[in-house]
Amino acid sequence: MQGLDPVQAGELTQEELERCEGDATASLKAAKPSLPLPKKTKGARYTPVAKRQDRPDAIAWLVKNYPEMSDGQISKLIGTTKPTIMSVRDRSHWNTSNIKPQNPVGLGLCTADDLEKVIAVARARAGTVHGPAAQASGVQGMEPAAPPAPAEPAPAPEPSAESVWPTTENAPATEGAQD
Repeated sequence: MQGLDPVQAGELTQEELERCEGDATASLKAAKPSLPLPKKTKGARYTPVAKRQDRPDAIAWLVKNYPEMSDGQISKLIGTTKPTIMSVRDRSHWNTSNIKPQNPVGLGLCTADDLEKVIAVARARAGTVHGPAAQASGVQGMEPAAPPAPAEPAPAPEPSAESVWPTTENAPATEGAQD
């Protein structure tokens, strides 16, 4: 393995090295890269062959649970086409009998963060806001929030070892016990 000079590679600066040489408790901090990091593209992405059969299941789940999502949003999120979404929605897909709605995050077709962002945008466009915060703020077009749950009684104390397995001194006497 060949060594690498971190200063020449742009990972550290000479000033940072000298600062840490003078103070034994200091830790090195990486230098900021001179070239900007490339941004992640939002274009089409490759879906492995094994996961392609899961797309209709994910589409069915999204259509069922989030009807406010547009076909374009579903298409970008899962990486599918609008005709596939339409065929799943109107049940004309060639494999309709075998489609079982499943969460696309669980199937590995998108991340939970991406799904949450798309849902937030879809709800904002539809004018629906869910949850108690929406009711408190008086937002129009929201679903009514469920009434607050009644207060639960205090939990019973945990049983002790003595109450579960009594010792021989305080054990109840049993009739007909043979010693």
